[in-house]
Amino acid sequence: GKGLVLLLAADHPFERIVGIDCAPEMCTQALRNLSGYCNPSQRCQSIDILCMDAGDYSFPQKELVIYLFNPFGVRVIRRVLTNLFARGPQETWIVYYNPVFGKELDKSPNLTRQIATESYIIYRSKKPLMAE
Repeated sequence: GKGLVLLLAADHPFERIVGIDCAPEMCTQALRNLSGYCNPSQRCQSIDILCMDAGDYSFPQKELVIYLFNPFGVRVIRRVLTNLFARGPQETWIVYYNPVFGKELDKSPNLTRQIATESYIIYRSKKPLMAE
């Protein structure tokens, strides 16, 4: 999108924020919006925008919070989930606003619903079993 969610996230103490969009014009607009952003409450200074197919993104091996606003179709969601859980068992939260394809996330053996409303669903990754 145009970067609004990135700016809102920047007010929180995230280590890094990454926005991904496959539309060059949206990435250009988001970069413009970020370049003029100046807010004393900003706590995260590391914000990147990647112009790419989200299904090709390699997630870092860290705890993550992912925000989706019904951004793409079911095939891309499946690829995103495959890439997400290929990285290992790090804790992950997914906030899915306007969850048109929420059933795809519901099918994932790696996620459990935490909160569900008509507008959004919040998922959390299942914790791996600890070796005894």
